[in-house]
Amino acid sequence: MVPFVVCFNILIGFICLIVAQKLWALKLKLPKIASKLSGVEQYFYRLLYAAPTKLGKATLSVNKARYGYQGLEQKLQKIQKFLSLISLGQSLWRQQNFFNQKSGVRGEGQKLKNKASKTI
Repeated sequence: MVPFVVCFNILIGFICLIVAQKLWALKLKLPKIASKLSGVEQYFYRLLYAAPTKLGKATLSVNKARYGYQGLEQKLQKIQKFLSLISLGQSLWRQQNFFNQKSGVRGEGQKLKNKASKTI
């Protein structure tokens, strides 16, 4: 019985020695890990420190651009209306000239050509 207890105690001693070695190695690694985590934290702090002011400036820029775009959009609509009126006027002018030529009524340009040909 005594040899069993002695062997069991030696086995428990070896297990405790292995655990102590693992804890010692972990103790040596923890400062390195903490240092790396601190460096990462500082990097992200520097990266994100100015984020609120930059976001505020970006928001102002976007609002300015949106306001300018709305103004350009209104000008574009006015130009489109103007061009559609010009197009409508051209089509009416063409129709009027077509009907004048068909009915024999001559426009101002035809009268001038006829006067010029008669004087020659």
